[in-house]
Amino acid sequence: MKKTVSLIICVISILSLFTACGGGSYRDDVAVADIIANIEAETGLTGNMIEAPDTYVQLTMQMDIENYSEYSVRMNSRGVNIDEYGIFKAKDAAQAKEISAALENYIQYLKDRWMPEYMPEERPKLDNALIETKGLYVTYMILSPDTLSAAADIFGNALAE
Repeated sequence: MKKTVSLIICVISILSLFTACGGGSYRDDVAVADIIANIEAETGLTGNMIEAPDTYVQLTMQMDIENYSEYSVRMNSRGVNIDEYGIFKAKDAAQAKEISAALENYIQYLKDRWMPEYMPEERPKLDNALIETKGLYVTYMILSPDTLSAAADIFGNALAE
């Protein structure tokens, strides 16, 4: 019985790996601004988000913006929630991995500095933050579950060939 269960788990793991890696061909000609516009229009984020200053990306996120083809980091402008997301276009696959690692560090930085008394209802967004790579594009999203799901779908669909 244990061997059967182990075999089933192994097969499921392998299949999920193929599913996650499948369709690894993505467009590389989509403007980051176009993806951002679609996300904000289709999720209702329009009007609530502002562009983060370059200094925020460089100093707080610890990312060297001079190296990226394109990027946009959007933050909530009203201070009523911690909604934030960004899209970076790398020059090549190696740089996409570097961007993903930098975003993981940034998310950890935010978690490490979170004060429990500060908007505790917002903490799950940070705990469930998404970092996803599609070809040369890397996104991170700190959004509510419904908005995150919709925004991730829009991001993926914009880059699908």
